[in-house]
Amino acid sequence: MSVNNQAPPVRRHRFDHALRAPLHAGGIQPSVCTAADNNAVGQCFDQHGAVPGRFNCAACCALRGATGWHNPANGVVVAC
Repeated sequence: MSVNNQAPPVRRHRFDHALRAPLHAGGIQPSVCTAADNNAVGQCFDQHGAVPGRFNCAACCALRGATGWHNPANGVVVAC
């Protein structure tokens, strides 16, 4: 028996960028991450703890299920 453990596809609208809609429903809003956060590399967290890898704020919050991003250099924490 095969188990499909992949997440369902994200429903996208062709004009989301023009509508300024959130990138993911219930996820990141365009103003959550600052330019400084996007130039820094930190840790990404989901409901299970730290996500393996190194991420800037926008990359972290774009992950499905991400709950927060932390910049260890200055202690900034962003809730996704």
